[in-house]
Amino acid sequence: MITIKRIASDLKLDISTVSRALRDDEKISEKTKKKVKEYAKKVGYIPNIFASYLPKGKASLISLIVPDLKHPYYSEIFTQIEKKLGDKGYILQLFTTSFNEKNFEKVIEKSLSLRVSGLIIAYHKIEDLDIPFVLIDQEKIDGYDKVSIDNFYGAYEGVSYLINIGHKKIAYITDIYTTKEREYGYRKALKDNGIEINENLIIVRNGRCEEIGYNEGLRLLSMKIRPTAIFCGNDFVGIGVLKSAIKLNIKIPDQVSIIGFDDLPITSYLPIPLTTIRQPMEEISKFAIDILFKKMNNSEKKFPAKIIKPQLIIRDSTAPIYNNEKKYIRN
Repeated sequence: MITIKRIASDLKLDISTVSRALRDDEKISEKTKKKVKEYAKKVGYIPNIFASYLPKGKASLISLIVPDLKHPYYSEIFTQIEKKLGDKGYILQLFTTSFNEKNFEKVIEKSLSLRVSGLIIAYHKIEDLDIPFVLIDQEKIDGYDKVSIDNFYGAYEGVSYLINIGHKKIAYITDIYTTKEREYGYRKALKDNGIEINENLIIVRNGRCEEIGYNEGLRLLSMKIRPTAIFCGNDFVGIGVLKSAIKLNIKIPDQVSIIGFDDLPITSYLPIPLTTIRQPMEEISKFAIDILFKKMNNSEKKFPAKIIKPQLIIRDSTAPIYNNEKKYIRN
């Protein structure tokens, strides 16, 4: 993505000089203006044609970029952000990318050519733009201009809970798009409790999350020595695992405990309500908008990442391990 910062670096000029040259500032020489504009055209720079309206408060459109609106997590984020921006008099422009980086680049270009005064970007990563932006749902939670939950902490808490109620044979199932931080939290919880990590119980697959959970759940739960608990990278995987256990007539939670991640609305209405890790969507949306508006008022400043702790929500899909006499045991 070509930015003013990139043009300034290539031409060995100050960022402010490039920005003013592109705006035909009378204080910039005609020679410099011509040099900057010709180079910008050559490298395919796309300006935000309404950026100059920001100080006057005339731009009232914000873009939200998500990978997949069909996923309830992103649809809920959209709902929360749209409502909060509406309360501020802003309109939300939605774009989806299908988890594709080339689509993401096209969406960025489209946003910069429209009447947008800022961007909220989910999942995808970008370091520099000529417009205020904030990142959400990110792999790494350090740095600036980001809002994210602590995925590592959430997974660590969920697996630690399973260990504390007696489980040792704990599997992990997820899809390729789920942040690796959740797997790292799973691994660290096992390690900190002296439980050997079995790589055969760590499953990361490509495909629809519910199908992954169902198919891998069938396979794991059909093993002669099967796991007593399954920690899932997201709720859809957890729903698939739950369905596989029902298919095999394995009792939940008496014979297997299952934990999801996200706390989608459907999880509390399942035949067996799913224990899960809750992402506070309203908080995420609020902090994302707060940071974005601060950047819109001071585009040169960077704001520290806002990290939110997720919450373990215990429902009916998890329970301690018991022996035949119903006494609590560690397996």
